[in-house]
Amino acid sequence: MWFWALVAVFAGCLVLQIYFWRWRYRLISSPVAPPEKELPVSVLVCAHHAQELLASNLPALAGQDYPDYEVVLADDGPDERTVAWVSDLKGCSAPIVYLAHKKQSSGKKPALLAAATLASNKWLVLTDADCRPAGSNWLSSLMAHANDKIDLVVGYAPYIRKSGWLNRLIRFEACLNAVQVLSAAASGCAYAAVGRNVACRKALLHPEALRMDLPFGDDDLLVQHYRGKIQTAACIHPESFVYTHAQNTYAAYADQRGRHYAASRHYTYADQIWLIVYFASLAGALFTPLFWIGSGHPILALSAWVARYALIWPVFNAHSRTLREEDLRPWFPLMEILYVCHLALQLPRLFFRRKHW
Repeated sequence: MWFWALVAVFAGCLVLQIYFWRWRYRLISSPVAPPEKELPVSVLVCAHHAQELLASNLPALAGQDYPDYEVVLADDGPDERTVAWVSDLKGCSAPIVYLAHKKQSSGKKPALLAAATLASNKWLVLTDADCRPAGSNWLSSLMAHANDKIDLVVGYAPYIRKSGWLNRLIRFEACLNAVQVLSAAASGCAYAAVGRNVACRKALLHPEALRMDLPFGDDDLLVQHYRGKIQTAACIHPESFVYTHAQNTYAAYADQRGRHYAASRHYTYADQIWLIVYFASLAGALFTPLFWIGSGHPILALSAWVARYALIWPVFNAHSRTLREEDLRPWFPLMEILYVCHLALQLPRLFFRRKHW
């Protein structure tokens, strides 16, 4: 009896996996009509003791091929070196509005809100000091999805490719999360975003929407506040990507992900259930056949894995090609196992309330 129960569990997990992957891929690939004109926009950059990062990335953020935009730099806890460096910065195509914000609490929400108040345009693009756009068409590619009917545009913020399994794992998780987040935004029901690369109307940013009582989750909690109330779009053009460096140690990466897990506790119940079902179906489809091996049915287990990968692997290849993560394709089966093990290690974080950044 238990044997057929496991067969039913695997079949159910496989159906859910096909639904998540193939339906999502159709949505994420749906084209969006560009606006009739390019809208004026303010790029908000939050920084904290990040002069070296600003020296590397701010010229690219302020050197976009876009007709009407400004860069608002919110220096959260400024020092004299950063102030002097910004004042001497030359050769930028956009004006840089410098905001010396006195840091009063952990997190960047107060600085972000102050920068939004100072911005002169009705559309904002949010990013960080450690982010570098793919090129000079980043802003035009992202804002091509902004029009009178759209309130928020979700972009992709990949990590820079380096050698090593930790970097592969970080980029693999970012790729999987992006498929879920971007496809939800493309369908008009965004539940999260990456604050390093998102555009929205200025009117959306206010203390209640940002949840100022929590030091983390400025991106996800902002989207959650307007869940089902605004129109969203996704931008997957390679020129719209914003790159940043991944963490160098697993402990640092786990702490970074801990902020996202803490924010997910404040999602709607429907979104939490949706994510739980997705991850449970992934784990079930991967590990249910192990019981068949233990009960003397290795051929059945192997057939189940082959059938699943025959259906899922090509779809992941298409996703990774779209998101410029092609080097992950040969490692997909192994990366899935590492990813699920990583989630199992991080699971206890969901049961503790995080009160710090």
